[in-house]
Amino acid sequence: MLESMELGMDIRESLSILAPDRRRAVQAHLMGFDVREIMEIRGWSYNRARNLIARGMADLRRELEKRGFHG
Repeated sequence: MLESMELGMDIRESLSILAPDRRRAVQAHLMGFDVREIMEIRGWSYNRARNLIARGMADLRRELEKRGFHG
């Protein structure tokens, strides 16, 4: 349970360092929204939403790896 809490905290901290649009896209993605839904909610093109998710998730993975989480 403690490990889950630590991971949650590290995810929140890692999200906070992302560029604002990447952070918004990744947060929506992690909540289960798909690219089309994020595109419609944010008023972005499909390609913009898809790229923000992909790049934001890559940034998030790198940041979590720096913090010792590998998956």
